[in-house]
Amino acid sequence: MKKIILAALLSSITTTGLYAGCVTGWCSDVEITRIYISASGTINVKTSGDQTALDCTSAGSNTYLEIPNTGTQNALYSFFLTAKTTKSKVLVRIVEGSTGCQIAYAY
Repeated sequence: MKKIILAALLSSITTTGLYAGCVTGWCSDVEITRIYISASGTINVKTSGDQTALDCTSAGSNTYLEIPNTGTQNALYSFFLTAKTTKSKVLVRIVEGSTGCQIAYAY
């Protein structure tokens, strides 16, 4: 019985978002701090995490994440606008090694 309780406790600790920030391939439990659209139409996102820890090359001097111009662009843009407006915490996964720090998915 003690093992079951311990396993349940450890499971809840690892899934409650104790770590907030960015590592090699993602930023977790972060807020969206800025969204901008460049002159070329590229949509970029900045989070509250230290995005310099990500394995990607940002196009600008600041590290922004780029929403790729694919079929999911509108959905991701809407998701990030909603998250910023409601100050919700999100997880953003990037394409590791990408130029422009392209976003793979988010939730």
